[in-house]
Amino acid sequence: MNYTKTIVKIINKRRVVNMPALRASLNGRSRCSVFRDLSTIMHLSSFTHAGGYFTLPNIPSFDADGLWFSGEIGFSSCGTLKDSVHRIVSESNSGYTHEELKSLFRVRVHNVLLDLVHLKRIGREPLSEGKTYL
Repeated sequence: MNYTKTIVKIINKRRVVNMPALRASLNGRSRCSVFRDLSTIMHLSSFTHAGGYFTLPNIPSFDADGLWFSGEIGFSSCGTLKDSVHRIVSESNSGYTHEELKSLFRVRVHNVLLDLVHLKRIGREPLSEGKTYL
């Protein structure tokens, strides 16, 4: 059995799939083996659900921010949540608050923002009320 071709067929049919569904479709193939199979094909991992969902690059129709959602599952043209937040904030003329980014990405991004600030990849400034940062 050619597992990579089977995985591609499964993802093309379902559009978005998680590891348990892949393993079930592959007769209980081990998690490590399925990850090894996935590594041989171009695929995207979700930035939501701890990267637990997969799709193929030809499936998403990314919006202007490079995001695509299949229900509650989010994918980004940048790959990771951290890279996506960095790009969107860096390209913004006026910046974003945590709440604006949380609404855009549909997940909490507080830790990602703190990591990016500590890495000096983005900056932050307190707004007038002092509890919200831009």
